[in-house]
Amino acid sequence: MKPFRLSRLFFTYIIPLIPFATTWDGIVSVLRMYSAVELMKMAKENSSNDYKWKTGILKNKLGTGITYLTGYCSN
Repeated sequence: MKPFRLSRLFFTYIIPLIPFATTWDGIVSVLRMYSAVELMKMAKENSSNDYKWKTGILKNKLGTGITYLTGYCSN
């Protein structure tokens, strides 16, 4: 293809990689999520007895769960 231009390489190879990279990041992030039980275990292991922790799963409009962890100091 003549004349050679860097913009042609950019739009042919770099731009098409963006959806792939975004999909890969989303899949890997979902696989790394912690359950409510794991979150509670980590919170209790790494805090003093002054903190109160609550974990759970909230349902959203799509029917999927959103895991949460909240904590507060009881003093």
